[in-house]
Amino acid sequence: MKIIIGLGNPGKNYENTRHNVGKSFLAYLTGDEKWQANKSLGFEYLKKGSLVFARPNCFMNESGPAVKKILSFFKEKPENTLLVHDDSDLVFGKLKLVMPQTSSAGHHGIESVEKTFGKKKFSRIRIGIRPESSKDKAMDFVLKKLSKAELALLEQNIFPKARTFLVDWLGM
Repeated sequence: MKIIIGLGNPGKNYENTRHNVGKSFLAYLTGDEKWQANKSLGFEYLKKGSLVFARPNCFMNESGPAVKKILSFFKEKPENTLLVHDDSDLVFGKLKLVMPQTSSAGHHGIESVEKTFGKKKFSRIRIGIRPESSKDKAMDFVLKKLSKAELALLEQNIFPKARTFLVDWLGM
C-alpha cells in the first residue's frame, strides 16, 4: 500500500491559500470522488486499490501526530508514504520531488512530522508558493489566498507536473 498525504490547514478560511496546495493537489487528483471521514482520528481519506489519499484535519504545524494516526490506521510505514506540501523557499510553480534523507528546510509541518517519526523517513513533493518578486517572509504570504490566475496555473500546469512526480514515486 502507498499513502499520499496532502498537508494544509482545516476549514473554509484556509481554502485556496498558498499553505493548502498539498490538500488542493489531492482534490485535483481525486475530483468529485467521495472521501470518507475518520472524525475520531481527525482525517479524511479515499482508498483506491492499494493507493490511499489522506488529508489531516489539523493545522499544518501539528502534522506529525496527524500523519502518525493515518499511518497507524492503515498499518503502513513512513517509507511507503508521500507527503505533499507547500514550500515558501520555491518560487510559485516550481516543484521538487525529494526522497528521504533531505532536510525540512524550516517547514514547520515537516518539522512536526520529523519530531514524531525521526528525521528523513518520508518522500515529499514540494510545491513552490513564493510570489515571483516577493522578498517577504513566508509568514507574510503563506496564508494569503491564491489569485484566479494562480489557481488556473495550478490546475493547468503545476498539478499535472506534480502528478508526474507522483507517478515516478509510485514506480520506484
